[in-house]
Amino acid sequence: MYRKIGELQLRLSERKECLYCGATLPATKKEHIFNSCWGGSFSTNKLICGKCNEYFSQTIDSELTTYTKFVMNSWGIKGERHKQIPEIVTDECEYNIRAYAKPKLKQKIAV
Repeated sequence: MYRKIGELQLRLSERKECLYCGATLPATKKEHIFNSCWGGSFSTNKLICGKCNEYFSQTIDSELTTYTKFVMNSWGIKGERHKQIPEIVTDECEYNIRAYAKPKLKQKIAV
């Protein structure tokens, strides 16, 4: 499905086909150059087609979600799609991790 990426011969503004599969560009949806869930705001529709963009979004981005949340939490990044900095909810620990890696007890300890 995907072509081997060789040396780019054209400027981005001159590209007429998807970098990966050769589908016609420009795409209907824009892909983010730096993942938008990490706070990336620059996007273009002149690199990859909508089908490849959707594929990468569903496979690669979803696999990185756990790591993405930790980075966003520790750096205090809200991202384009989120209303707040993600809190890390733990199962095996008595603490959850709030924004900027601040621990918070799940329950008050009875004294």
